[in-house]
Amino acid sequence: MFDQAMSVQSLRNIILMENRKGHYLVSKYMPEITRLDRRIKSLLAYKQNTIASINSDSKESTIQKIDDLIDRIRVRRDTEIDQQLCKIISKVTNNNFTLTIHKEVTLGNKPIYLVDDEPETYFALKHLQYCLGRLYKVKQSNRSEIISQLAGILDDNFPKYIYRTDVENFYESIPEVALNHIRQENLLSRLNKRLLIQVMEQYYSLSGSRLGIPRGIGISACLAELFMREFDRQVSRIGDLVFYRRYVDDMIFIFAPRSLCNISTYEAQIDGVFSSYSLNKSNVKSKSYGLTNPTNLSMSYKFDFLGYNFHYSGKALLLGLSKQKYSRILARMDAALADYDANKASNKRTEDRRLFKRLSYLAGNTKLHNRKSNILIGIYFSNPLLNCYIQLKILDRELSRRLNRLKLSCTLMDRFKSVSFYNGFIERKFIILSQDEFKDITMCWKGLK
Repeated sequence: MFDQAMSVQSLRNIILMENRKGHYLVSKYMPEITRLDRRIKSLLAYKQNTIASINSDSKESTIQKIDDLIDRIRVRRDTEIDQQLCKIISKVTNNNFTLTIHKEVTLGNKPIYLVDDEPETYFALKHLQYCLGRLYKVKQSNRSEIISQLAGILDDNFPKYIYRTDVENFYESIPEVALNHIRQENLLSRLNKRLLIQVMEQYYSLSGSRLGIPRGIGISACLAELFMREFDRQVSRIGDLVFYRRYVDDMIFIFAPRSLCNISTYEAQIDGVFSSYSLNKSNVKSKSYGLTNPTNLSMSYKFDFLGYNFHYSGKALLLGLSKQKYSRILARMDAALADYDANKASNKRTEDRRLFKRLSYLAGNTKLHNRKSNILIGIYFSNPLLNCYIQLKILDRELSRRLNRLKLSCTLMDRFKSVSFYNGFIERKFIILSQDEFKDITMCWKGLK
């Protein structure tokens, strides 16, 4: 069993993992240390200038002095980070330490729960989340992998029934009994168990019910996956089921009937599994599609799943943007244009550049700042399996129509003509943004779903 003790190394591992996701914890929770980061950056720039400018006789000696100074600053930086982490550990491991959660504004009529934005609270929860994941081997499904597998099986010509659903009020429906085995087992350390109980007891008090887990708290995704393990195993035992995948609470079932039967036969079995785990299906999102005679060209279906729209028209499977994703792009486009219209009078040149970057970001691709691994996002890299481009062309027309309303100069309009969702996808156009530029251009989209 791995060591659950909260140590400087375990918290350093959290910093490293979050850095890879683009969350720079040192600058957020230890801002005084950023002076050393700036110094290192300055010296590295000076080193590059030195390499390019001074003569070969003194170059090697000068570079060595710069490298030695950088090494000393890095040692000092590491020492200061370790000192800050030791203080955090001392606070969290104190028996009087308490994680406090509070109810925030609702998201789609569902309350969100947050914790105080303090370093000890953040690292305590992240450490607990990491330990739960390691102990119980919790890993969320890979969205891209699910879509790829689903597209492959839907494109086969065998008779099938498709059933699409999700769990209604998923986080709020998970029963307290689902956590009993964690409380009763001795897998979690005493500290981690104490923190988990604190969070859950406060949630029960704030929600007024001993049902559910707190939406918005990092450990909840892990607890939900633990609860759904047995659900997934029971679903896999349903007869004629050839494909089942779940991403959080979104589910897709595909049945290959071995005898004459109705989709309702399978629906009843799915309902039985839901009932045995005290979960309710969403009536709005529960849809069934029969494709029992693939040679019949009049048979078709269309549904959204994990950001894609699957559309079979009797000849081929087309993958487009889901309605929600398409609407989100339009909403961001409108927000960017509205922000430009509201602020262009103050400094038009600055707002022209800002709007161009915002639209280029929407229609292009970029690399998340601070991602050390090569993880890219954007119109192509977030939707690589798209094979239907109608919506991209419609987005281009919508953008052109909205820009015409602004009555921009001919020069500016010519520049904006280079922004294209279709070309951004096909040509994988890339835009490079600094951290400050990324924050600036995404600022107007805060609050948009």
